[in-house]
Amino acid sequence: AARRVAYLGVCLVAAAWVYLVLVDASSPRRAALLGLSAFVAVTLLGLAAVSSRSGGSAESGAVLGWACLPIAAAACWAGLSPYGSPALAGGALTLVLLCAAGYRLVGAGAGGFTTAGVFFACGAIGLAIHAAGLTVFEAALCLAVGATVATLAVPRLTARLDYSGPGRPDPTDGQESTGTVPPPGGEDVELRVARSRSLRSGLYAGLAVGAGSAGAVVVWIGPSPSGPIPSWPTLTFGLVCAAALGLPRPGARTGLAPAAAGVPAVALVVALAFAAVRGDEPMSVAGGSVLVACAIVLAAVGAGSGSAQPHPRQRALLSLCSYLAFALVVPSALWAAGAYARWGVG
Repeated sequence: AARRVAYLGVCLVAAAWVYLVLVDASSPRRAALLGLSAFVAVTLLGLAAVSSRSGGSAESGAVLGWACLPIAAAACWAGLSPYGSPALAGGALTLVLLCAAGYRLVGAGAGGFTTAGVFFACGAIGLAIHAAGLTVFEAALCLAVGATVATLAVPRLTARLDYSGPGRPDPTDGQESTGTVPPPGGEDVELRVARSRSLRSGLYAGLAVGAGSAGAVVVWIGPSPSGPIPSWPTLTFGLVCAAALGLPRPGARTGLAPAAAGVPAVALVVALAFAAVRGDEPMSVAGGSVLVACAIVLAAVGAGSGSAQPHPRQRALLSLCSYLAFALVVPSALWAAGAYARWGVG
């Protein structure tokens, strides 16, 4: 219990530091805060590596390593935001490299570092699209579609991780090479399976957080130049993305990876509900009620998917809904962008 309280304290301190950096981003103390933020991030990463590599707790090292990531992200935002989207995209790519280097140094917390790295990569892509000349709404719409559809490729990309064997012995280590690789032991197999699950969950969570954040931006900003007015096309697109992310996948082997994508999906639906409340009378009443009900359904499905096996008919219905949601991502995005009106359809 004391260790959990210590972890919570580290997270609260990191959150307080991020708030301090973002609030004083335009103050005269900005340079000093950026320098202190870099020092704190490097110190946390060094402590994480020492704690994990020198016989300490791997969990403690992972928490300390994760804590340096939001501080570094806040520092990049505060330091590079005056220079526009290209500089922010470069900062996001630097954060991706920081996540990879952090995992190499710490050797633990693969799921968290993967989640953060994929999310920063999504941010870099969205900022690069915005720097290419598209509006914030169009860049967020493209990112939401791409990240949502990319979750379909996660099982295929990580399929070989469960069956990959141990590396070949190094011929320079002084041992005689026999030309055969010894079979892995039970502990090696368990560690490899745990690592593959962490990486798969991190990919799901990172893409889901990126898609959910972009979907929320699409709904809250809107394509209207007069102001952020919610509309039925943008709300429909956000709901389709949330359903595609939150519904159980037909090919999912465990409930951990779908749950990693289900939490951002529920958060997206809640954001849609708050956006619908700002609309007119029918949207604020009917739309808000429907979106809150969908949030409850997605939460119930996500909580029960990993604890018990659903009925075959229920599993088939959920699979059909998941396929339908993914099939509607691109058409709903075109509707939200107003493509059908420009083409004279509808």
